[in-house]
Amino acid sequence: MVLEQYFLLLPEFDLNTIRVSNNPSGSSALFMYNRDGSICYYKSTKQIDFVCTLGIHKVTFMKHLEQGTYYLNKYLFSVDELPNAEQSDITVEQVATMLDIDRVTNNKNKALVPFSVAVTLINIETKKQHKFPG
Repeated sequence: MVLEQYFLLLPEFDLNTIRVSNNPSGSSALFMYNRDGSICYYKSTKQIDFVCTLGIHKVTFMKHLEQGTYYLNKYLFSVDELPNAEQSDITVEQVATMLDIDRVTNNKNKALVPFSVAVTLINIETKKQHKFPG
């Protein structure tokens, strides 16, 4: 027990928290498409590639994969290869950068709580407006 606590408290110790590091669906590959499924940006046989390489949280990835919802309101994860989709010619690093940019944009527009409202402050002397999205 002492040895286990020692390793857990070490910052250098890397605890692998991904229980299933391969494809959970049992199919041969996982795919990342644009919203309409016409472009395949990335494919891999392992879930860990989406988590580590593209920086997508494992719970978020599984939620969008299972429910068929759009990640960042732009990308579709699928276990099925869409026959009409073109393979994108961008690199994995470019896909990761594209997702990072979309995360920043999406998080700025996303409300932090479901009951948030936009607020506009107006200086009555100068009539200058400051808008806050909520």
